[in-house]
Amino acid sequence: MRDCGLTFRFEISDNDTGITVTCVITHVDGHSERTTMTAPADTSGNKNVIQSRASSVTYLQRYTLCAVLGLVANDEDNDGNELPGKNSQPTESELAENDTQITTLIDLMAVDGVSNQQLSEMCVEKGWLKEGDRDFAHLSPDVLGGMIEPGNWLKVRFKLVEHLKGINIAMELSGITATKMDAYCKEKKFGTPWYDIDADILRQMLLPENWDKVAAKAATL
Repeated sequence: MRDCGLTFRFEISDNDTGITVTCVITHVDGHSERTTMTAPADTSGNKNVIQSRASSVTYLQRYTLCAVLGLVANDEDNDGNELPGKNSQPTESELAENDTQITTLIDLMAVDGVSNQQLSEMCVEKGWLKEGDRDFAHLSPDVLGGMIEPGNWLKVRFKLVEHLKGINIAMELSGITATKMDAYCKEKKFGTPWYDIDADILRQMLLPENWDKVAAKAATL
């Protein structure tokens, strides 16, 4: 798709009729098309509430993407559960774990403003997904579980969220430790830890006319 100048993203919402997923495909020249589908939470297989929602989201993402591209699958639908490097079908417990991890990942992405494209490109770069694959259901439970661990997700945020990436680089260049930055934010009553304070405040700190003052004050704390 990238070779054709196409990218896609998903919009997900909950409503009275179930879960709605919209796939938006966009060409580099600006034209876009979208397809929307709605389905109830998938309660089959003794899933809990989170797993039921994640299962339906995964299905809807797949079928809206196929629909907007005009694709028809000839092989049997296995819900994307055959992971890279595995020739056998995963067990029910593996599927449940995978669904839960995907839901957690989607929630983290929504909170931190990490786009599907940003994260999938990082996964391709690390060899966790094939080029052009944006279906996180294709990630192994070990990769998903590791990614959503707090310490590891913080690294993902620093890599992909622009204002966090900028502040983190500025701190390294100025020799400002996380402890000193937290002390500065606490003194200014912005809250702590520094990477969880309001994004607009961090963006203001990062402005060239402000950062030297921030770094000078933080260095004394």
